[in-house]
Amino acid sequence: MNARFSSITLTLAVSAALASPAIANAQAVPSRGIRIVTPYAPGAATDSVTRIVAKDLAEAWGVSVIVDNKPGGTGSTAANFVKSQPADGYTIFLGTSAVMVTNPLLSKQLSYNPERDFTPIARLTLLTPVLVAHPSTPTNTMKEVIALAKAKPGTLNFASSGNGSPHHLALELMQSLTGIDVVHVPYKGGAPAINDTIAGVVQYGFTNITTSVPHLKTGRLKAIAIGGAKRSAIAPDIPTMAEAGIPGFEYSLWYGLFAPAGTPASVIAKYSDQLRRSLAKPEVARQLLDQGGEPAYASADDTRKFIRSETALWGKIIKERNLSID
Repeated sequence: MNARFSSITLTLAVSAALASPAIANAQAVPSRGIRIVTPYAPGAATDSVTRIVAKDLAEAWGVSVIVDNKPGGTGSTAANFVKSQPADGYTIFLGTSAVMVTNPLLSKQLSYNPERDFTPIARLTLLTPVLVAHPSTPTNTMKEVIALAKAKPGTLNFASSGNGSPHHLALELMQSLTGIDVVHVPYKGGAPAINDTIAGVVQYGFTNITTSVPHLKTGRLKAIAIGGAKRSAIAPDIPTMAEAGIPGFEYSLWYGLFAPAGTPASVIAKYSDQLRRSLAKPEVARQLLDQGGEPAYASADDTRKFIRSETALWGKIIKERNLSID
């Protein structure tokens, strides 16, 4: 054996030895308990969806899967925690459309960057917002709402769950696409917003479809249209915004799982493949629908592309409407 060949062989052997712990660790995941960190408090929709997914992962892999709620900072507390964890697949993040797309566009003060600090695992669900109205309003369709808003600019009141919230952004998108001018009334959460709409303090409001359905059935609210690209399985009789008179309106909240940047591709693939199987189970789909989330699996690569398209769309709307949460 010549000296050059011997040197190359030794180099390759050393490299393989150095790499083998990382490779072995990636292949072994999960060999111990997993933690999924959520950015909101227990009882929130994010918490419920995470627990449904965590339970199925635990059953499939035979390890404990803990849900760790870290609310605060419009999601940045949880995001900053997860991005600082080892990129080994044992601590992952339940990211939302707000935390991973719109909040970073609305604020210059957040200390995390979704694309730089995280690796997508999979998109899990879509949650469709619905525009509802107090029964006393003289409008039953989206075309009638637009006509009234144009006849009386700056007078119709629309509630949302807060400045910069997904429901606020749905309102801004509606104004951008129709040219109407309405009054945004931000609340500190979805519950007070819908309560004041039921009470007639405000005339209209965007809200979660599962929250509104009981009130639609009793007649305390009436539905105008939903924001998604297609009708919701939860309330299939409600037309989409596009069907109701706003072509191009498409907005759904979404949840997905993310890992710290640098997590091995084999770990991401293992998670993503299991999540695809989990979301295809009828019992998991039913539980998600009960929480207002329609199963909407997307692979890691497709989730990355989806986020980039969402970022481009909302970057344009946020700039055009001069929106900020700073």
